[in-house]
Amino acid sequence: MSWINFFFFVIILNTVTGTVAYLLCKLLTRIAEKAGAIRVIYPMYRLVMIFYTIPFGWIYIYIKCNRVYGSYGIGDSFFGTPIIFWIIQIALIVWLIGMVCVIVRKLKESYEERKAHELKMKNNMPFRADEYRAMLSRMYPHRNWKRTQFCTNFLTRSPVVVGKFSPVIIIPERKYSEFQIQVILMHEGMHIVRLDNLAKQISSVLIYINWFNPYLKSYTKELDEWADIACDISVCKRFLGGNSKEYYIALMAAKTSGHSVVNPFVSHLNKSNESIKRRMMYMKKWKDSRSKKFVSAILMVALIMGSSVTAFAASGQVADQQDYVYCETREVDVKDVYTDSNLEVVEIPADQVDEDKWENAIVYDESLLEPLTVQKNFSWTVPAERFARSAGFIKQKGGQIIISCYINSVLNHRVGIRRPNGSMLCVLGTHQVTATFPCETTGTYYVFVENMGRVDITAAGYYIR
Repeated sequence: MSWINFFFFVIILNTVTGTVAYLLCKLLTRIAEKAGAIRVIYPMYRLVMIFYTIPFGWIYIYIKCNRVYGSYGIGDSFFGTPIIFWIIQIALIVWLIGMVCVIVRKLKESYEERKAHELKMKNNMPFRADEYRAMLSRMYPHRNWKRTQFCTNFLTRSPVVVGKFSPVIIIPERKYSEFQIQVILMHEGMHIVRLDNLAKQISSVLIYINWFNPYLKSYTKELDEWADIACDISVCKRFLGGNSKEYYIALMAAKTSGHSVVNPFVSHLNKSNESIKRRMMYMKKWKDSRSKKFVSAILMVALIMGSSVTAFAASGQVADQQDYVYCETREVDVKDVYTDSNLEVVEIPADQVDEDKWENAIVYDESLLEPLTVQKNFSWTVPAERFARSAGFIKQKGGQIIISCYINSVLNHRVGIRRPNGSMLCVLGTHQVTATFPCETTGTYYVFVENMGRVDITAAGYYIR
């Protein structure tokens, strides 16, 4: 996969489809709040991250091109003209420079916070906490808690879980009641089980990569807020029978006064008083409405379908537009075809190519004769009145493609190449056929043999691309 494919079909399309999914999620969140389906909101926000990270558009185009066209050069029509090629190179350079600048600026802004965090982490005092691990094992029996560490720290103002796969639960150095300890373990254990810290880190990396996307910051902030709301609801439902009053009293009492500096990949037990009030408000909404499984399912399906359609439609439109721009701006420099025999030369314009036969061609992709060469051997069985062709490959302008094959037939058949503009250049011959075809433009080429008769034929030889 070329860097052009990566840039356009992964980075650009991902940020477009992810943003559409995020905006759709915000709309569906309002519907969920009015309907009382509060618990589905955080899973929807987590789902949006999938559309930001997995290149559905690229996968769709890749499968389509391989299944329909047999081409591995997705997006390679961007190589069609030097102007488009250099525009995309400049865009890539700007993106890389922007990403480096964002990372440097973020590192500079967080330098003091990191120093304070590192200083605080040096004051971590580990303790055995076998009783706490036993409590977590009873609360969340399907997870191994042996790797979870416990520390106390006099600089930490609120219980917090640090890390993703080997978490550390840091508890302020103060005395807690048994119920408060249970609430701390319930809450932080829920964050660990759901990998909320990993989701935070992924969203932060997305901001670095898609620095040009203005919606990612608000998405990351809302994802963090809904993680705490969902955690509160899950804990109260699972362990406290929906009794949120005692839970929030213990939650407020669990922190000490003062300000705590932590890195962004942690989960606090609690934050500001405004945050606590907001979480209590959504808890009340959830308690008033209770289970809304049917509404939640409809909202989740709507998000998946709406975002998927956008991803596939956007990728298809980009692919069609790039082909259109390529055809409109390509450079055509028709040259002679050189052959070692007096064969008839045939040029078939793009609008006269039988696309149905071409799309139903037998596609072959033989292994290289030697790993360091560009020669490929082939032995193709070509059905009657059909094509057999190679997979697509990239050739630069000024190059050439040499084809030499033996056709086991007494009739003349077409042997040649299909050019990036869709037209064909071929010779008409039988038995031993050898021809050299020039490459007028840079782009994706194919080698083909067309059976002009009514019985199957065999074409064996090689082509040098």
